[in-house]
Amino acid sequence: MPKILGKYEPVEEFTLRVHFEIDDNAIDSGTLASTLVFLKETLDEIQREYGSTRALALQVRPFEHGSFGFPIDIFQYDFKALAASIDFHTISEYVKTLIEIIKLKIALKGAKAEKVEKTDKNEVQVVLPDGTRVPATDRSVNIYNNSNVVNYHIHLAGNALKLDDSVKELRLLDRGGAELLSLPKASFETLEKTDNSEPEPERSVTETVPLNIYQITFSERHQWQFYYHGIKISARIKDEAFLERVARGTEKFANGDTLVCDIVVGQVFDNQANTYINRSYTVTRVHRHHLRPEQGEIT
Repeated sequence: MPKILGKYEPVEEFTLRVHFEIDDNAIDSGTLASTLVFLKETLDEIQREYGSTRALALQVRPFEHGSFGFPIDIFQYDFKALAASIDFHTISEYVKTLIEIIKLKIALKGAKAEKVEKTDKNEVQVVLPDGTRVPATDRSVNIYNNSNVVNYHIHLAGNALKLDDSVKELRLLDRGGAELLSLPKASFETLEKTDNSEPEPERSVTETVPLNIYQITFSERHQWQFYYHGIKISARIKDEAFLERVARGTEKFANGDTLVCDIVVGQVFDNQANTYINRSYTVTRVHRHHLRPEQGEIT
């Protein structure tokens, strides 16, 4: 794998092949740009939803002769020594979530997923109005229902594809050529659709993320302070088993340690900004506690 971000070597690589079925021997630059921006922005948003502190970089290789099928090499990087001690998700998981989100958009015709039934630990089925069930995960449904960024870029890509008469189909394939997704021309209009329903004034979003401890408190009346997605927050911990271990002294802490947690983020909708704003944070479960690396180990 090449060095493409200064001194940093990628720790993982995934190749996603993008193929436009077209009538002509050229494609509109706006269609191409909108599709690439959609893939990049959506994968970035998916990675943030997974709680990763790694960085993604996408590189488009030269077009193959005689077609508009081309590979995108996706690299993932570690920029922190701490990252090596935390469980991270893979690019293939991000791509799988991307495919699920697009399939949800098509199946729901742009509407939100209202009826969701749990089938396994993280697996769900979205029930359509006609009773059809679409398999997905908690995470893909959460992103599809709640991410303005993802839905905005799906809309832009769908609009560009719909207006480009030369594009008859968009296909995504893996490195070996196995098809991951096929979108015929008729589906582009659905991709363009936006949900026009009024946003809920308040909502809660659950994530599993690493939280870096900034300040510890042993008083029930006070909140712990963490860094979450680079922002300092205060959060209450309601994991009774974890708090019991803290009370017994079996959990030893230092500022800079990391807790991998389920966190519920309370949000309110800001009409002026047209987006949800985080108002409260509650840790409902602590999965793992990673000690801060010794300073001498950081390179």
